[in-house]
Amino acid sequence: MRCNLKIKSDFKLKGLTLVELIVVVAIVAIILGAIYSFFIQNFKVAQENINIARIEGEAKRLNDQVKQWLSMSDQASIQYSVAGTTKEIIMDVYQSDLPAPTARPDFRIKLVYDSGSKKISIEKIFLASSSSPTVPSPIAFTFLDGLVTRFDCIFVPGSKIVIEYEVVINKRGSNQITRVYKIEHVFRTF
Repeated sequence: MRCNLKIKSDFKLKGLTLVELIVVVAIVAIILGAIYSFFIQNFKVAQENINIARIEGEAKRLNDQVKQWLSMSDQASIQYSVAGTTKEIIMDVYQSDLPAPTARPDFRIKLVYDSGSKKISIEKIFLASSSSPTVPSPIAFTFLDGLVTRFDCIFVPGSKIVIEYEVVINKRGSNQITRVYKIEHVFRTF
């Protein structure tokens, strides 16, 4: 007995044609391009927001520091001068807790705005005092380099000082953000 078994199969192996393969690759490329573009755009926006936050933080630190120095300063020592494109505010600041008759300023602050470089510079010059007999070297700080487009100061000796400056932040394209910061200090009178 012979058994002849023949299995009949309608199953055929099929592959992809070149046209189908090209269509799939094109669709995948379009999808990946859209995803890449979306992430790059979000990355650029995030970087821009980080830069704006950094500039605003720098302006806030400057305001806070100048307010503190004005409140700790010898009110009679505060001066304001303009020389060409440079505006300068000078003050002698106390840091020690010595009694009033023996107290002397510990350092001098020079706040300088130069309209050519559009920045605010601060120079901290240490003075000889009874609390610190050795005098360290001056320290210089630069704030908002190239961003300050306007700096105004209203100085009324014996009354008050108002410092106002404008910062322009460039965004992508031709967009700009303008922020105005103001420091107001009323002189103490005894």
